[in-house]
Amino acid sequence: MRATTRSATAATRPTTRSSAGLHGGGANSSLWRWRRSGGTVGVIPRVCPGPPGYGGSVPAIGPDEDAFLASHTRVFLLGTRADGSPTGWPMVGLHRDGALEFSTYRRSQKVRDLGRNPVTACVVAPADGTRALAVRGTAEIVAADPGTVAEPAPSDVRVEPEIAARARARMASGQRVVVRVTPTAATWVPGWTAE
Repeated sequence: MRATTRSATAATRPTTRSSAGLHGGGANSSLWRWRRSGGTVGVIPRVCPGPPGYGGSVPAIGPDEDAFLASHTRVFLLGTRADGSPTGWPMVGLHRDGALEFSTYRRSQKVRDLGRNPVTACVVAPADGTRALAVRGTAEIVAADPGTVAEPAPSDVRVEPEIAARARARMASGQRVVVRVTPTAATWVPGWTAE
């Protein structure tokens, strides 16, 4: 068997499909910086550190995060399929009583996925793309409170009145349920859109 050696530079490069990598790439990627600063080659951290001032997790939802969640309803809900692979759904979310709430069909795949594994994340991403908020938490499936079914939710997403009325009727009939995500941590993601 022939022995091969790698240069110090090659040993610190991300082991991805190309030099650009799967994580944004090249010498400026956070994975590259992490490995160059002493991270173990071949081990990818769960959260790659970003440049100074980027992101930053907070253990609970503070006033800034609370205000952001209350004013933006465009959300991507993320979960895990039965085979363990990740999946996601674009949703309209409502921030109520410290939790994010979503309406969906009782028999939907997301209800099955989140019922099996309630660990979830949501990315609240306003249309202006200035920054987003990634929220980690635990999901629970709850029946809608009949007293709040008719209450319209403030939204930055346009929904036709007849569609909203149909959704409220299905909620009252039990065809739809509420997915409630209780946040455990949040991370700001500035300038998240790709151009």
